[in-house]
Order: sequence, then structure tokens, then C-alpha cells
Amino acid sequence: MLTEYALNMFLVVISTLGFMSVYNQIDVGTHKRVVKQKTLNKISLQYPQVIYIGAMMILLAFFIHGTHGTLDWVCRNLLIIIVIYSNLLFGSIWEFVIIQVIATGIFLIEAQVTVLTSLVFVLASLVVFSERWYGPKLVNRRFWYMLPPMIIGAAFWWATFMSEKDLSATAAGVNYLVFFWSYLALWDLDTYLAKDQRLLVRLNHEVQYDGLTKARNWLTFQRDCNRAFQQQNAEQPLAIATFDIDHFKQINDAFGHLVGNQVLMTTTVRIKHALHIADDHYKLYRTGGDEFCLILPNVDAASANKLAQETMAQLKRPVLANGLKINVTGSLGLALVDDADSSATAAYQRADEYLY
Repeated sequence: MLTEYALNMFLVVISTLGFMSVYNQIDVGTHKRVVKQKTLNKISLQYPQVIYIGAMMILLAFFIHGTHGTLDWVCRNLLIIIVIYSNLLFGSIWEFVIIQVIATGIFLIEAQVTVLTSLVFVLASLVVFSERWYGPKLVNRRFWYMLPPMIIGAAFWWATFMSEKDLSATAAGVNYLVFFWSYLALWDLDTYLAKDQRLLVRLNHEVQYDGLTKARNWLTFQRDCNRAFQQQNAEQPLAIATFDIDHFKQINDAFGHLVGNQVLMTTTVRIKHALHIADDHYKLYRTGGDEFCLILPNVDAASANKLAQETMAQLKRPVLANGLKINVTGSLGLALVDDADSSATAAYQRADEYLY
């Protein structure tokens, strides 16, 4: 009997972690697809995950009918774990409703709940679903996060014990302990994955952006410029601009590097704001000490010249730093990609030559 309980625990924990691993692969793949397709439809971001979880629940219900003994209890534990934890995975009410409808249907077919207890179960699940709103207030109180799912799990196994004649009180208690341990393992895995994801986002940002000005850096410029060059055509022309701050070394020598840094940061903020007003697709890059580049996709000559003039106007605005008024000027070179440009580098070099 002890061996059977140990096997039950092992299978549920491993299966739970496997379920979460597949879910995360689907979630990551869906986000990549949505980004690639540039769709703003939130439904397309979640329906593969909803389909996956719904399919897993129906598959487990099918297995429950075809298995006995340990595997039967494993499937039941996995089912209730997935149902409860899905309320934390999904963020919209329509996803919550779909999962609850599937779960309630399965439980009614299995005769483990009545219409009344089904309503209680849905309300209890709604408490777990709402943790996304009240949860931030309990950041350092993990017990309160875990309490609602544990109560629902206990109620589920109590109802199973009452309806299943071949389930002893000891077996029901062991199955609840298996549920508790598996849910805790699932919670820990999800927490660690979330931390890793935040770390990757931060590291990815640090790799792509200049630490001082927060403009995109040279490596990002290389990647984006090559990509923009490949995508440009007669209907989507491309312009590249380079500019720098005149006599920037003299500013550093006369007023110090802190003032020089402030000039760079202020200039970056002003030009990024001007680009944002013109078109969100226009991007600013810091490619050297006081050297910057602009990538201007889908722009004609008139619009590119107008934006170049606006950039120069922003460069000539005085900068206030440490109580000092620093007069700044700049130089700019602009090149529209044409048929003579064999690569993005050729267009960039032309813009850089026009700078002088």
C-alpha cells in the first residue's frame, strides 16, 4: 500500500510539472507568433493555451473512465490541479468561464458534484481567479495565496471520498497530500519561470539599449538597419540619418563629463519625443560617444527632409545642466536608400559622409 501511495505521489508531481512545461512552450510560441504577425487581438494570444488546457481536462476525464486504482486517482488529482491552477494562468473572464464550464460538465458526468456544489466550486474558483487583483497586497504572505486552492482541493477530495465507496479515508487523505505537494511544486515552478522571464527581459533590454541615454545601441542599429534594408522597396522607401553634437569634446573639457552626459540625455529625450510625434516606427540609436543614427522606414524624401530639419532644431535648443545654460549645435547627414546601395552599410556610409 505504501508503494502504491508513493507511486501516486511521484506520478502526479511529475505529470504536473510536465503539464506546466508544455503550457509554457505553447505560451512562448504563441507570443512569438503574435509579435511576428503584429496582431493586437488579445484572443489570439490566449486561445492556444485555452485549447490545450481544455483538451488536457477532457483527456483526463476519458482516462478516469478507463483506469482503476492508482492511475485513476492520479488522473483525478491532475484534473483538479489543472482546473484550479488555470484560474491563475488566465487573465480574462471568458477564459475563466470556458474552463469552468468544461470542469463542471466533467464533474457532473462523473457524479462527483451536484448542481449546488458545482455553483460553490465555481465561486471558489472565482476567488482563486481574483488573486491577480488582491494578490499584490499579499506579496510577503504566501500562505494567503495558497489557502483558497488548498480549501478547494480539500473539498474536492472530501466529495470524492463521500461518493466513492472503494476510497478509504486514508487513501483520500493521501491523495489530498499528493494534491498539496503537486500544487506547491507547480506554484514554485511557475514562480521561478516568472523570475527567469523578468531577468531575461531585463538582460535583453540591457543588451539592446545604451545605459546612459536609453537609446538603442550600435548592435541593435546593425540588426535593425539590415532588417529595414531587406524590407524596403519602392512602396516602402527607407531613409537613414546620422547626426552628432558639434564640439562635444569641448563641452566635456569646459564643463565636465557630468554636464556632457546631461547634454546627451536631454538631446536624446527631445529627439525621441519628436520621432514619437512623427511616427512610432522611426527609431533613434546611439552609435558612438556623441554620434546617433535614425532609421526612418516608409518615408519619402519630403518627409525625411522635414524630420531632419526638426532633428536639427532639437539639437540647437540650449540645454540646462547644473544651473548652466549650454548652447548646443549639431550636424546631420541624410540618405535615402536607392538602387545603387548594395547593402545597408552602403546607405549608412553615404549618410555618414553627408554629415561632414
